[in-house]
Amino acid sequence: MKLEAQLLEDNQIKITCTGKYKPQRDRMEFKNFFCSTLTQYPQSKSVVVSFEQPNIDMNILGLLLKFIKIDSYEIHLLVLHYSCFRMLEDLYLLEKFNVKYQKVSV
Repeated sequence: MKLEAQLLEDNQIKITCTGKYKPQRDRMEFKNFFCSTLTQYPQSKSVVVSFEQPNIDMNILGLLLKFIKIDSYEIHLLVLHYSCFRMLEDLYLLEKFNVKYQKVSV
């Protein structure tokens, strides 16, 4: 999985996750990247995470929920696969993560 971060004009952090997800390795890589990005931009309390993968690892969702509940971050998810959107809907997390589905044009 490839991870990129950028600070948007409205002081919001955008993290983009692309490529194939390998659970064991990428779970820790995501956690380390996410935490270091938040440390790099301490003034921002809003994060948009864009996922290209068809589903999201439950450990990553748990990490993101921790930052919402304990650290008071506003986290938005942008998903590019409808199956991922449906999974989040089934888990009743659409509202919690302000999920947006963006259809990818082929």
